[in-house]
Amino acid sequence: MKKALILSTTLLVFLALGVKAQFFIGGGLGVYSSSSATTFGSTTYDDSKSFSLDFYPKVGYFMTKKFALGLGLGIGTSKYTQFSSNGDETITKSNYWDVAPFARFYFKKIGDFSFFGEGELSFGNSKVKHEYPGGYSNNEDKSFNISERISPGISYSLTEKIELEAILGAIHSTTSINTYPAAETNEDNKDVSTSFGLDFGLDDLYFGIIVKL
Repeated sequence: MKKALILSTTLLVFLALGVKAQFFIGGGLGVYSSSSATTFGSTTYDDSKSFSLDFYPKVGYFMTKKFALGLGLGIGTSKYTQFSSNGDETITKSNYWDVAPFARFYFKKIGDFSFFGEGELSFGNSKVKHEYPGGYSNNEDKSFNISERISPGISYSLTEKIELEAILGAIHSTTSINTYPAAETNEDNKDVSTSFGLDFGLDDLYFGIIVKL
């Protein structure tokens, strides 16, 4: 039996700091929780459970009606617990942060709908630690990541100043510099990896509201 609960909430509130300038601040909040278990007869055994929390504040500035520049910050934490057949737990904890300047261009308007593209370049760091049965834990594995993302989006005008929007996944590439403890020395090992992908699932769907002042 498997249970999963996904909550993704995004709130954006825009603040004008001048007569002509349109600045905005806002952010997103993502919460994910899941668990799985196996039942034999009348007995149920836990297999695993996980929880993650992510927060994405943003600030930006509309250069024109069609073009905006901004800066985002990502902060997150997660915990994954794996249960053995005798009930022992192996726990994996991770934390991350990243800084992401972005640019957005609105290229088409049809009625109350506007279509835009958003490009983002992010720099960040993540740490992962494993805790094993008996109280043993290893040193933290660390990773420094550089990512580029291009995302399509759509917005809908409720009024002249209020819009609902959604960002629909991304085309992205990531370069990671990974650092992890060596097995028999006090020195750290390092490796570099690069990945490229297309992400358009529910986990990459971002909702928001825009208020122009």
